[in-house]
Amino acid sequence: MAVLEKLADTKDILVKKGGSMTNLSGKVEHKISRRDFVKDAAFGAAAIAIMGSLDLSTPAQAQTKHGGLIRKINYNMKDMWKVVGPGNADLLWWPKGGELGGRNVNFSFGYYTRIGDWHDKETGGHYHPDGDEVLTFVGFDPNNPEYLGAEIEFDVSEEYEKHVFRVPTACCFPRNVVHCPQITTKCENAYGFIVLSLEPAHKTIQMPQRSTLDTTEGHKYDHLYKKLVFRKDIKAKTGPGNADALAWLKGTDLENFNVNLAWGFFSGTGDWGAKVHKHASDQFLVFVSLDNERPYDLDAEIEIALEDEKHLVSSPSCVIVPEGLEHGPIVTKKVDKPFGFYMVRLDKGDPSEINPA
Repeated sequence: MAVLEKLADTKDILVKKGGSMTNLSGKVEHKISRRDFVKDAAFGAAAIAIMGSLDLSTPAQAQTKHGGLIRKINYNMKDMWKVVGPGNADLLWWPKGGELGGRNVNFSFGYYTRIGDWHDKETGGHYHPDGDEVLTFVGFDPNNPEYLGAEIEFDVSEEYEKHVFRVPTACCFPRNVVHCPQITTKCENAYGFIVLSLEPAHKTIQMPQRSTLDTTEGHKYDHLYKKLVFRKDIKAKTGPGNADALAWLKGTDLENFNVNLAWGFFSGTGDWGAKVHKHASDQFLVFVSLDNERPYDLDAEIEIALEDEKHLVSSPSCVIVPEGLEHGPIVTKKVDKPFGFYMVRLDKGDPSEINPA
């Protein structure tokens, strides 16, 4: 599908036109002053709406009580570097709250290999007024989880303080904090990028353009950049099917945001060690390929129990676990190649937790 094929909800895409903000149908939404001018744009895709990024896993699952909670990933945003900026995604999946059952979150997963500015028409960066955001960069080498494979420059605040990192990193931006440009300055190998925004629509306010020479040096905002620290003992403490290496950031690690996020590498078969349990918050279990050239091949089969139903995940998928729903155990039945997994749960998490299921 061509990137621009599916424009939708144009009434929600705001564009500056003189002293007013208009939607794409031309209707004036509200007046703004020159001083207060900002432009609403979809992060990483300008006015490109994201539709149909999640499909029901199988017709058989769709007929069961909870089968609709298991969704196949559809990478329907392709070659974003041609549209938005030369460093942007080769392939991107990004469901918003409506595709996640109306939940107060949106998140993504994408494959990146290119050098350059991710949004070359957004020199002033942008901010999000409705929710905190975590942007996570991950590598794909299961034998070296600390390896990102790229060098990233990321500016933050209206001071445009420059930060450069070369390891897997989570960037935390509270609502209304200006961030970007973000630039891939070096790339040796494909890497992954996860947007996690704590509101359903990812409303974005673009700042006025500025000179790239305005970038500053400093350490005022170092605390917003979190290096991923991988534990290698999870499997031994939980079960043979669990992670070989796992980084898990709790709310206290993420500027006290009301979310926790885990990313890990999995290669073993067997039980993950999660007995039947439930959470007081919504949870999302995302299974992805580590091969950017074969993004739809998970090369593994994972059985997950949702209440009294057992479902098999055999392709890149997102499992939606609503608050209060009993789930577990999770058992990896087959693995031909290591796969990636990330977990999002909409609470701060407990520092003592070690099992991402």
